[in-house]
Amino acid sequence: IGHTIGWKMYGEKNKPLEEMTGRVDLPAHHQNFIDACLKGEKLAAPAEAGHVAAGICHLANISGRLRKTVEFDPAKEQVTNSPDANALLRRKYRPNH
Repeated sequence: IGHTIGWKMYGEKNKPLEEMTGRVDLPAHHQNFIDACLKGEKLAAPAEAGHVAAGICHLANISGRLRKTVEFDPAKEQVTNSPDANALLRRKYRPNH
């Protein structure tokens, strides 16, 4: 995993599914995002893929912070077995004054 080594994706029972080796062209990745925002150009990767990838990382962090397994309902985007974990899915905003 990482921007300099590449990545590997595993399925059930650690079965290898996909991998990419080598460096990621981060400047091109960032420029693509900026061009999509400012010029309406197409993103190189779907925004939904980033949402899912980031969500998995957030769930892992929540699970580690609480030291418990979390069960997640992707349709509702809610943790189903822990109110404490579910509370960490959203930010707490300050009230407007």
